[in-house]
This record gives sequence, structure tokens and C-alpha cells, in this order.
Amino acid sequence: AIVNTGVLVSEKNSAMGLYVLDFGGITFTFKGWALGISIGLLESYERPSQNPDYEYAGEVQYSLEFQQSGLLRNYNLSLARNFGEWISFGIGVNYVSGSMEKTIVENMYFDGVTISDQKSHDFKGFYINGGFVADVTPKITIASVFRTPYTKEADSKSILHYDSPLGNTDIRLDVGAKNKYKQPFVCGVGVDYRFSPQFRAASDVSYFNWSSYSVTYYDEEIKREFKDIIKVSGGLEYIGSLRLLQQDIQVPIRVGLSYDPQPVKEPRTHYIYYTLGLGVHWKRLFLDAGAMFGGEKGSGRDLYGRKFSITLSYFL
Repeated sequence: AIVNTGVLVSEKNSAMGLYVLDFGGITFTFKGWALGISIGLLESYERPSQNPDYEYAGEVQYSLEFQQSGLLRNYNLSLARNFGEWISFGIGVNYVSGSMEKTIVENMYFDGVTISDQKSHDFKGFYINGGFVADVTPKITIASVFRTPYTKEADSKSILHYDSPLGNTDIRLDVGAKNKYKQPFVCGVGVDYRFSPQFRAASDVSYFNWSSYSVTYYDEEIKREFKDIIKVSGGLEYIGSLRLLQQDIQVPIRVGLSYDPQPVKEPRTHYIYYTLGLGVHWKRLFLDAGAMFGGEKGSGRDLYGRKFSITLSYFL
């Protein structure tokens, strides 16, 4: 937003908490075919609100208000098919939809001037994803996935208002534009190895073609000096068991690590994330909880992120 990249500079990092329904979906299977429908959250545009002011001689001379909100959802329809007992292929069509609103208001009380800048964006886009899963051996499963590049379009509006009652001036500029954000091609491969029915390891590598990313913002083409990146993750899972009220319950325990380099060329920066997970699986009802926490290295700004999620699954 405008903090540390615009007119506002903070002495320490701002923080905010966000609670959201991240994903929901249902899958139907019939004679080797599978149909999936889901809605997921791709991006959140929420930013911490800011309201700093400047005082002189005990009176506020200047204030600035900043608000930003919005999100981007993904709607998916997928179809998959088994070919034999060891390999399956799937493909999905995806529609992207969302919105963002940002408001900046400056008040200069010493001369009665108010400047406001309001921007809104309604996003939409379409892409294809797909992949395959293969049981190479009874202990090894591999998977490969891809997402096609696509252009996320936005019907955007900008309202700039300058009001100076003392100067008898009231200027309002309304602008509309079709903004475009070229999203990168993404692909990846993963491996799952089962040491035993209770213990297994998994790892995946993802490639992001960020060097092709570009933005057209209010008819101005903005070049981004991005580089392609490779993200690497891995984890372990142990499935324990217990008996409660004469019922057998499985308890998966998970730990993981992720290396997530950022696409900016300078400074060279990356995140290291640590993950923990715990589940309770009883008959057809699965309850899983996960936590991810980590920080960024390279920029010198001590950025960090935390995420906690709960997933409820029921097998009809």
C-alpha cells in the first residue's frame, strides 16, 4: 500500500489479523470418473488502516487517513479420470472474480484543504489447470500439475477530489480504465514416499514464470523487474491411533518446511516457513488443523507471516 512504499514510513512493521472462509468444495466419483466443484480464496487485499497526524503548538495541522480492503476468489470445475489402477489425469476450468477498494484522505487544517483519492477495481479472469497422479510403486506416488498463464482484468475507477473552501476551489476528476495484470505460468511436481502404512514423507517443487508478469494500470504500462522463481517444500506425516469410547480414531501428526523466494530482483529476498499439523480421523469424518509461521530474509525489514487453518472433510 502506501506504508514504506509511499508517503508514510513506519518505525516498525504494521500488523493485522484476518479471518476468512478459505476454501470449500465437493467431489463426486463414479466408475473411474471424478467431478469436483470448489470455491477458494486466491488473494486478500486487506491492509492495516492508518490515521497519522501532525501537531504543532498543541493543534493538529495535518492528518492522513488510509483504508484498503478486498479479496480475489477462484471458482473451479474439474474433471478427472482413472486409467488403469496406477495413473489418473485431471483438468479444470477456473473463473477468477473479486474487488478492491482503496481510499486516501489528506486534511491540511492550517489552510482548509482536503485532498481525497478513491480507487476501486472489479477483477475477473479465466485459466486452465490440470495434472496427473501416478502410483509408480506401492510406496511411491508422483504428481505433476500446471496452471496456464492468463490476464486478470479489472474495471477500475479513480476519483480524485481537491477541496479548498478558503480558496473557493473544488476540483473533482473521475477516470475509468480497463487495467490488466498478466499472471505467470505455474507448474510443479511432487513425490510421496510411504515408509510404512503409518509413516510417510512428501516433497514438491514449483516453478513460477514471474519474468513474464506485466501490468497496464490506468492506460500506463508498468514494467516489473521480476525474475522466475522455484519454490521448494517438504514434510513428514506419522499416523498414530487411539481408542476412545470403543471407537478407533486415527491421529495424523505432520511437520514441514518451505523455502519461498520472492520474484523481486533487488534485494534478493526469501521466506522460510515452518508448518505443523494435527488431525482427528474418525470413520468418514476428518478434522485437520495446521499452522504455518515464518519470516523473510534479505530486505532487512524483518517481515513475518503466520497462518492457522482448520479443515473439515466428510466422505459420503
